[in-house]
Amino acid sequence: MTATLPAQLLYIAAQFAHNDPYRQILCGISIKRVEDTMTILSTNGHHAFRVSFEVNELYHMDEENLVLDAKAFKKRIAKARYAVIRDNVTEFKDIKGSMLTINPVEHIAGTYPNMDAPIWPNEYKNNPGAPVGFNAQYLGTFLNEVTRFGVNGTAKMEINTPTAPMQYSATIEAFSDAFEVYYLLMPAQIRK
Repeated sequence: MTATLPAQLLYIAAQFAHNDPYRQILCGISIKRVEDTMTILSTNGHHAFRVSFEVNELYHMDEENLVLDAKAFKKRIAKARYAVIRDNVTEFKDIKGSMLTINPVEHIAGTYPNMDAPIWPNEYKNNPGAPVGFNAQYLGTFLNEVTRFGVNGTAKMEINTPTAPMQYSATIEAFSDAFEVYYLLMPAQIRK
């Protein structure tokens, strides 16, 4: 098994994975390849991160599905442009292809949750009709990553109803590559 993926996107995805070892599959980052598109996804069940991009000479993967333990990517490796994953090892490389460091990485067996519609809506009406509650710490995690890696520091919000997930999106720059990233935040109940 070999995969070469954007290191910054793996770092960002790791921030949204679960930390509870009893929810093992949610402690991972899901990477899927469908034809010429790869998708990186992570969730803790309350919020989720997703980015899709085209397979190319630099970013590719042999397998169709892979779940990697997020612990290997929680710490940002400065100057790492991409991560080369071979079996149970990740090599972080800079823009010139020079190796910066090597980290062990565990593969997690199991089926990652399906985050497609209806969990991740296909469209948004942007008319909630009532106040919307959310966990500020969860939203802060996404906005911190947008502040750190975003092209212009702007995040766009989309919503349907006060009880439906809210979607935020932003453009993240990873060296000379730009990626449109999406963040799904489950609403918190507002008690009267």
